[in-house]
Amino acid sequence: MKELPQGWEWTTIGEVADIQLGRQRSPRNHQGPHMRPYLRSANITWQGIDTTDVKEMNFEPDEASIFELQPGDLLLNEASGSPNEVGKPAIWRGEIEGCCFQNTLLRVRPRQVSTEYLYWYCRAAALSGRFGEAGRGVNIRHLGKQGLATFPLALPPRAEQERIVAAIEEHISRLDAAIGAAASAQRRLSGFYDAVLHATFDPHWPREPLDALNDPERPICYGILKPRTSEAGTVPYVEVRSIAGGRIKVEELRMTTLALHQEFRRSELRAGDVTLAIRGSVDRAAVVPETLNGANVSRDVARIAPAERLLPDFLAVFLVSPEARRFFQAHARGVAVQGINIGDLRRLPVPVPPISVQIEALRRVEEARFGMSRIDGEVATAQRRGSKLRRSILAAAFSGRLVPQDPDDEPASVLLERIRAERVAATPAKRTRKAKVS
Repeated sequence: MKELPQGWEWTTIGEVADIQLGRQRSPRNHQGPHMRPYLRSANITWQGIDTTDVKEMNFEPDEASIFELQPGDLLLNEASGSPNEVGKPAIWRGEIEGCCFQNTLLRVRPRQVSTEYLYWYCRAAALSGRFGEAGRGVNIRHLGKQGLATFPLALPPRAEQERIVAAIEEHISRLDAAIGAAASAQRRLSGFYDAVLHATFDPHWPREPLDALNDPERPICYGILKPRTSEAGTVPYVEVRSIAGGRIKVEELRMTTLALHQEFRRSELRAGDVTLAIRGSVDRAAVVPETLNGANVSRDVARIAPAERLLPDFLAVFLVSPEARRFFQAHARGVAVQGINIGDLRRLPVPVPPISVQIEALRRVEEARFGMSRIDGEVATAQRRGSKLRRSILAAAFSGRLVPQDPDDEPASVLLERIRAERVAATPAKRTRKAKVS
């Protein structure tokens, strides 16, 4: 173990807290005279406890006395398929009266140790995957009561625990505010891009139905009804999920059979065609690159072959503009999954300015995209740095480097002795059998 500052001690979580695994859920407890709300792992998030979906089951009075939560209890996710989710913690603040907890959670009740200090310590252990490493199992890692009880804990003096918690919360609060501001700027980019598109397509430009601007020899159509992907597939096809950010993700395309491709030859792609999602996400469009000559599309994607008067890139940008989206929303059909049919798509009014004007409009849109891409990159960098800073803050906190030590603080060794004495005093004395008189 690493050397700790003077006044600190290595111990275990089980030495300074009482640990309880929640009660197992059983069909016989789905109903009963003592129904109570209970928390499960789904209620524990990195942002705290989520009480929007709390279930109920029957807890007999003797069970409730064991499993009822009290304000200040620390709850940890007992197991997960992801190592960084094992031991995810949250503090119970008494949000629901009489609430209990299930065996997907571990409850920690500190003895004379700061709950907030333990929370941040456990959060660091969970995020780093150390709880996951300490757990049992292969696909699902179980921390378990014993695993948590024996987990090593770097314990500072009680007064220093409070200073550490205050420093962590101050640093994390500032960091969250900075990252939140960056994320807010990123969200505003969508509105900015819409404003650019709105300004780009002059309402005074002449407009014609999309069908009149399409190659008459290659009508607007959707693609393969059931692509039936298999290892034998040899023809790539474009789905809704394949279109993102104004491009087709060529590297992620699935394959269909040559026989199906021949059956739906009408929707075969050529370089310069435009693909448009027409089901679910009718706001995705992209121009077909040279590498997808001879590919196809699924039934949820339309193939458009713009004629000479309409630049493919100009059309693709217009199809995701606020003007086009309003048309799609007004003509959307379907209940579970909404979309637009080909007949309505053919009637979409499309602006047709001179080619030189289309080129200039695309230049302005590309400038806006470049600026958005740069801001996106800066936000992503800020988020990565934020994650590293969080880890650095917590690492410094639990090695004694975040706040200065005070020689006047009561050492952690004294605190541990007091906790041990408290445990002994709380343990019922064992009864001794009297000797039998002969």
